Amino acid sequence: MRVLEPSTKCDRSNDTKKSAGCFRAIFARRRRPNTTKRPPEQETQIIIWYDEKQEDFEATLQTYKTFEKNGDIVYRHFLVNVSKTGPAGQMRIENYDEILVMNEEGVPDKTHDEVVGIFNKVKVDGRTRFCLVLRRKPTGKWVWIETSAVLAPESTRLPDNQPIVEKTKFQSLDNNYIESATNNRYKISGTQRYLAIRDQRVMTSVLTDTDNTDANMMCKVQRYWQDGEGRVYFQAALCDEKRRNFIGVDREKNIIVKNEPEWFDISELGSEVQFKIDDLYLGYNEQEDQVDAQPSAYLFQEIPGEVEVSQLARQTDNNSLSGTKTDERSLKRSSKSRSSSSSSDSDRKSVQSRSSVSSGKT
Repeated sequence: MRVLEPSTKCDRSNDTKKSAGCFRAIFARRRRPNTTKRPPEQETQIIIWYDEKQEDFEATLQTYKTFEKNGDIVYRHFLVNVSKTGPAGQMRIENYDEILVMNEEGVPDKTHDEVVGIFNKVKVDGRTRFCLVLRRKPTGKWVWIETSAVLAPESTRLPDNQPIVEKTKFQSLDNNYIESATNNRYKISGTQRYLAIRDQRVMTSVLTDTDNTDANMMCKVQRYWQDGEGRVYFQAALCDEKRRNFIGVDREKNIIVKNEPEWFDISELGSEVQFKIDDLYLGYNEQEDQVDAQPSAYLFQEIPGEVEVSQLARQTDNNSLSGTKTDERSLKRSSKSRSSSSSSDSDRKSVQSRSSVSSGKT
């Protein structure tokens, strides 16, 4: 995860009403927020599963849900009941720290069950680094914290069933700006075609088992930053693996390739994702077989880059024979699993419709 200086191009604090490309949220203070004058909507002791056994993170997740005047829903996720001697305490997490990012995924638009699911699936293998970006307000200034550690199993089980915390890293992010990148493939919903950037064009193609391992691989660059009023923004850009060619929209609303990022408002629903800029969505015109900008929401299937091309190609062949659609959710990383609660699904649909959200003063 790279920490960068804020770009002047994304400074829209003087014109927030026109910043439709920004996904905005205002979060609560580090100390007990005003929303906690009422009980949290959901509260869960955090458990990490390893080898069908429960590992205690020694902290509790509290989620508060606020309905805005326009019907939008704002989620806030706080860590409380943090034991100083437990894994959370060893990672220097404090009570009422607010979670912003987990393993490079922004979580303020995720439901309580989805955030719990991410914790449940944290790897306890002694190799994989678990990273959190938190924010707190110990005085009058917001402070962003990045804390990470490798969680390892104990051969002789600890009495409290806790993972061993190793190689802890902790730093303050003074400029409150984070940029990260992940490699994925983006499948056109209802087809066997995938987004691609080739010959300075945005196009689609079908994967075959003879394709290279990086065929149709896209890089999703995400950025998170905070303005002077405490608002947090989330955006994403799509490009090739070398980060030289970016998907963009020109003045005539055509999809083009640019040499600099075009930042989209991003919304997710399970394994599906949509990209919005101003009043347009990145979409696909099946009749013309081309990627275009559409006035209505369009969802792509996001598939992690580690899924092998041969696996996707085999499913394409099987689907061609059977006439059925591939269930990409089985390929999606567990941290993006759909919430089992029907009420959570309803809430998520509400979240997807918003271009910006805000809360009352804290």
